[in-house]
Amino acid sequence: MITVNAQGIRTTPTAIVSIVAALTSTTLYQITTDRITTARIVKVWAANRTGADVQLRIGETVAAAFTQRLPQLRLINADCLVLDEEQIPRFAFTSDIVAQSTGAGAAPNDVQVMIEVEEVR
Repeated sequence: MITVNAQGIRTTPTAIVSIVAALTSTTLYQITTDRITTARIVKVWAANRTGADVQLRIGETVAAAFTQRLPQLRLINADCLVLDEEQIPRFAFTSDIVAQSTGAGAAPNDVQVMIEVEEVR
Protein backbone atom coordinates (compact mmCIF):
# COMPACT_ATOMS: atom_id res chain seq x y z
CA MET A 1 0.00 0.00 0.00
CA ILE A 2 1.32 3.42 -0.95
CA THR A 3 0.10 6.50 0.87
CA VAL A 4 0.59 9.97 -0.64
CA ASN A 5 -0.17 13.02 1.45
CA ALA A 6 -0.54 16.67 0.49
CA GLN A 7 3.12 17.47 1.15
CA GLY A 8 4.34 15.13 -1.60
CA ILE A 9 5.59 12.48 0.79
CA ARG A 10 5.10 8.91 -0.35
CA THR A 11 5.11 6.28 2.38
CA THR A 12 5.67 2.73 1.33
CA PRO A 13 6.28 -0.52 3.19
CA THR A 14 8.72 -2.80 1.42
CA ALA A 15 8.47 -6.53 0.95
CA ILE A 16 10.38 -8.74 3.34
CA VAL A 17 13.96 -9.01 2.12
CA SER A 18 16.03 -12.06 2.95
CA ILE A 19 19.77 -11.56 3.51
CA VAL A 20 21.38 -14.90 2.67
CA ALA A 21 25.05 -13.94 2.24
CA ALA A 22 27.13 -12.32 4.97
CA LEU A 23 28.65 -8.89 4.25
CA THR A 24 26.93 -8.68 0.87
CA SER A 25 24.76 -5.68 0.06
CA THR A 26 21.09 -6.54 -0.37
CA THR A 27 18.68 -3.91 -1.70
CA LEU A 28 15.89 -2.98 0.70
CA TYR A 29 14.38 -0.06 -1.25
CA GLN A 30 14.92 1.50 -4.67
CA ILE A 31 14.67 5.27 -4.87
CA THR A 32 12.27 6.49 -7.56
CA THR A 33 14.44 7.59 -10.48
CA ASP A 34 11.99 9.73 -12.50
CA ARG A 35 12.45 12.70 -10.21
CA ILE A 36 14.93 14.03 -7.65
CA THR A 37 14.04 12.56 -4.30
CA THR A 38 15.34 11.70 -0.90
CA ALA A 39 14.04 8.97 1.32
CA ARG A 40 14.18 8.25 4.99
CA ILE A 41 13.39 5.12 6.91
CA VAL A 42 10.47 5.47 9.34
CA LYS A 43 10.12 1.82 10.45
CA VAL A 44 12.39 -1.23 10.57
CA TRP A 45 11.42 -4.82 11.26
CA ALA A 46 14.22 -7.41 11.33
CA ALA A 47 14.33 -11.06 12.32
CA ASN A 48 17.44 -13.15 12.92
CA ARG A 49 17.15 -16.86 12.12
CA THR A 50 20.84 -17.63 11.60
CA GLY A 51 21.58 -19.50 14.83
CA ALA A 52 23.89 -16.78 16.22
CA ASP A 53 23.74 -13.08 17.09
CA VAL A 54 24.51 -10.83 14.10
CA GLN A 55 25.02 -7.14 13.32
CA LEU A 56 22.77 -5.47 10.74
CA ARG A 57 24.11 -2.48 8.81
CA ILE A 58 21.84 -0.22 6.77
CA GLY A 59 23.24 2.21 4.24
CA GLU A 60 23.43 3.03 0.57
CA THR A 61 25.71 2.32 -2.35
CA VAL A 62 28.08 5.20 -3.08
CA ALA A 63 30.60 4.87 -5.94
CA ALA A 64 29.88 1.12 -6.15
CA ALA A 65 30.72 0.58 -2.48
CA PHE A 66 28.53 0.00 0.57
CA THR A 67 28.42 3.06 2.83
CA GLN A 68 26.83 2.60 6.24
CA ARG A 69 24.38 5.42 7.06
CA LEU A 70 22.64 4.29 10.27
CA PRO A 71 24.12 2.94 13.50
CA GLN A 72 24.77 -0.78 13.48
CA LEU A 73 21.92 -2.86 14.93
CA ARG A 74 22.51 -5.99 16.97
CA LEU A 75 20.07 -8.79 16.18
CA ILE A 76 19.83 -11.46 18.87
CA ASN A 77 19.54 -15.04 17.65
CA ALA A 78 15.95 -16.26 17.15
CA ASP A 79 14.53 -12.84 17.96
CA CYS A 80 13.09 -9.89 16.06
CA LEU A 81 13.68 -6.15 16.31
CA VAL A 82 11.10 -3.45 15.62
CA LEU A 83 12.08 0.23 15.47
CA ASP A 84 9.80 3.14 14.71
CA GLU A 85 10.30 6.72 13.65
CA GLU A 86 11.38 8.05 17.06
CA GLN A 87 14.19 5.48 17.34
CA ILE A 88 15.69 5.85 13.85
CA PRO A 89 18.09 8.69 12.95
CA ARG A 90 16.62 11.03 10.32
CA PHE A 91 19.15 10.37 7.57
CA ALA A 92 18.16 11.45 4.02
CA PHE A 93 19.03 8.66 1.59
CA THR A 94 19.69 9.81 -1.98
CA SER A 95 20.34 6.41 -3.52
CA ASP A 96 18.96 2.91 -3.06
CA ILE A 97 18.78 1.71 0.54
CA VAL A 98 20.78 -1.47 1.11
CA ALA A 99 21.66 -3.69 4.07
CA GLN A 100 24.40 -6.06 5.13
CA SER A 101 24.55 -8.61 7.92
CA THR A 102 27.60 -10.09 9.62
CA GLY A 103 26.01 -13.53 9.40
CA ALA A 104 23.43 -15.12 7.15
CA GLY A 105 22.33 -18.36 5.60
CA ALA A 106 19.84 -19.81 3.17
CA ALA A 107 16.22 -19.76 4.32
CA PRO A 108 15.06 -20.66 6.88
CA ASN A 109 18.41 -19.66 8.43
CA ASP A 110 18.49 -16.11 7.10
CA VAL A 111 18.17 -12.54 8.32
CA GLN A 112 14.87 -10.97 7.26
CA VAL A 113 14.41 -7.20 7.00
CA MET A 114 11.43 -5.03 6.14
CA ILE A 115 11.41 -1.23 6.16
CA GLU A 116 8.88 1.53 5.68
CA VAL A 117 10.13 4.57 3.80
CA GLU A 118 9.03 8.18 3.30
CA GLU A 119 10.08 9.44 -0.10
CA VAL A 120 10.09 13.22 -0.58
CA ARG A 121 9.94 14.91 -3.99
